[in-house]
Amino acid sequence: MKRSAGKASRQAKRPAASALAIKSEELEAFRAQLPEYRRRETFRFLTLSWDIVRALYIVHKHPRETQKIDVATFAQNYGFPFNEQGDPGGDLPESSSLFFYTDPKAARDDRIDTTRPVLIALVALSGEKPGAMMIDGLHRLYKAAWQGQPQLEAYVLTPEEERACRI
Repeated sequence: MKRSAGKASRQAKRPAASALAIKSEELEAFRAQLPEYRRRETFRFLTLSWDIVRALYIVHKHPRETQKIDVATFAQNYGFPFNEQGDPGGDLPESSSLFFYTDPKAARDDRIDTTRPVLIALVALSGEKPGAMMIDGLHRLYKAAWQGQPQLEAYVLTPEEERACRI
């Protein structure tokens, strides 16, 4: 009898399986449905890298509402110009950000769809309060800022989801 009680006690102490358990077969099937140019999409900031397809897969498997983000604030944080009056026309400024280069001509391309939600990861480093990091959508942000668009829709990943997307 003690044996079964001990076994039950050990089982109760095991960490629960994460709700984020990602089945590689399902992820690869999801990846295969994307256009070829998006199947291996990643984002890197300093020493951190994220698998964007894995993040999209998590959003697909665990649906959530989008949240509105303030374009002017994010543009400022990423070193992008924000035009309150909208696209002034003329020559585009070069991307002036030290860490986040975005080709201005590519950002203004008609294929850059600012109605498609960006991905924001809540990144917690060294036990600090999580901060918002845009891991997908910098061209959309640049274009929205250049056009003076006040908000973008965003999917927000929790710190646990963010960690599951790291490479």
